[in-house]
Amino acid sequence: MRRTTSALLGLIITTTATHLDAAPPTEADWWMSLGQYAGTFDITTDTGEPGGQYSLRWEEPFVLARFDFHTTGGPLDSSSGLCFWHPENERCEFGMVQEGPEGRLIYDGHMVDAGPGVVTWACRASNASGVVRTFTAVDTFSPDGNLVRTFKDVTGEPFPVTDFVWTRVNPFLDHFPCAEACIGSWSWTQGGEQRLTTFEWGAGRRSLRQSDYRIAPDGSRVLTATCDYMHDPEHDRIVGHYLDEFGVNVWGHPTITEAQGAHTITTDWSGKARNARVSATTSLVIDADAGTMTSSMRDFRLEGSGFPDGPMEAMATAPTVMTRQK
Repeated sequence: MRRTTSALLGLIITTTATHLDAAPPTEADWWMSLGQYAGTFDITTDTGEPGGQYSLRWEEPFVLARFDFHTTGGPLDSSSGLCFWHPENERCEFGMVQEGPEGRLIYDGHMVDAGPGVVTWACRASNASGVVRTFTAVDTFSPDGNLVRTFKDVTGEPFPVTDFVWTRVNPFLDHFPCAEACIGSWSWTQGGEQRLTTFEWGAGRRSLRQSDYRIAPDGSRVLTATCDYMHDPEHDRIVGHYLDEFGVNVWGHPTITEAQGAHTITTDWSGKARNARVSATTSLVIDADAGTMTSSMRDFRLEGSGFPDGPMEAMATAPTVMTRQK
């Protein structure tokens, strides 16, 4: 096992070192450069005019990627293509069909080199009559994953615009508009015990982690539950995953609404509590101006049965008000 791990680590170090020096990509590392384009980008010109939207996804990880583009706010222009490693030519290549003001154009090209934050492509556009233009596209990435694409004409008809700004779309924030308001620490009590809930960003602000703690008598925190929220690109929705100290392991699909300045996250959960089926609906109302969160639960079912009437049901379904810590 140690030998396998060392070999894998060596491969990662080798491919990363190759990637950091500007050079033609190899079969071992081309996917690392292409992976920077995975996701969706809003594209504008260097003057701020809307250009369109681009997206890339892996059809087969590290082997074949599909990309699409369509214009916004101007003449209709759409394109789609594939990018892959060509073993005979020993380079990363792409092919694309574009339908736009110039009619149908076939684009093809390859990745010339990739360095720290910069990828260069050699490109050609052709129609039924032959080659329309050849050009290079130089993509300069910023630390947050955005990029500026600069076209350099080589032959044929020039591009009307030389620079485009690509801004990475964050679908998680689009579907979870109150995420920023959740970030921080929130105090509350349960059964006379002091509790704390924290919300933290995941990498790139593309997910959110909620952690619940019990405050021990010495002031230390004891983790009791976690809930992670992330975007599901296949179904274009937010998904949540909750785990707690009692063995509850459930998944849910939050719905977020806004009214009178407050956001409400309503989630239908289902899954397991140890070996039993469990489900419930929770509601979390976030009032950023008041600095409060109000949490409540209803429709709890354990193997199809709810709480018996009495103190347990009252405690489980009573709203809990959490206050933002300074």
